Amino acid sequence: MEIDKIKEKILNYSKELKQLALEVVYFKLNNLNLLNESRKRYNFLFNEFKDIKLGCFVSFYIENNLRGCVGTVEPVFDNVILEIINNSISSAFKDPRFDPISLEEYPYLQVKIDFIINIEKISSLDSLDPKKYGVIVKKENKRGVLLPDIPNIDTIQKQLEIAFNKAGLKYNKENLLKENEIYRFEVIRI
Repeated sequence: MEIDKIKEKILNYSKELKQLALEVVYFKLNNLNLLNESRKRYNFLFNEFKDIKLGCFVSFYIENNLRGCVGTVEPVFDNVILEIINNSISSAFKDPRFDPISLEEYPYLQVKIDFIINIEKISSLDSLDPKKYGVIVKKENKRGVLLPDIPNIDTIQKQLEIAFNKAGLKYNKENLLKENEIYRFEVIRI
C-alpha cells in the first residue's frame, strides 16, 4: 500500500489507535490478558491494519511531561497494531529513564504515536531539519534515534548531539559522515 493511503488510514483511525495504546496500559495494570482484551475490543483495527507494517514510537505524557517513550524504527511484528501494543507496554513499563506507570497515574496519561516512514541515508547534513526529520545515527552495533519536532531541539547540531549521546557515541563534528552512518526519517504523528 502506498504511503499516502497508509497516512490517510492512520489519520482516519487516530482516535482509536491512541485509545488502543492507552487501554493496553490499563489491561496490563489490571493483569488482564493483553492480546485477548485487545483483540476483543479492537478487532476492527487488526482487520484494517493487518497488512501494514511500520515501526512506531509510543510516547506517554502526564501534564505534558514525558513519562515514557519506546519504539521501533523498523517493524518487528506482523502488523502495526501489534507494534503499537508492544511499544505501548515497553514505553509505559520498560523505559529505563522512568519508573513504571502506576494505576494512580493512569487517568492522567496522554499518548502520542509516531509512525516511522521514508528512512533514507543522508550524504550532507544540510538535508537535515530537526522540525521535519528525525535522525538515526549508526556506528558498528551502536544506534541512536531521535524523533523530529521535539520542543527545544531546534538545531541540527543539538539533534545530532542528542542522537549520538543516545547511541553512546562521541559527537565529533569534523568527521560525522565519514565515521558514522546518518539517516533521516519522517513521521506520521497522531
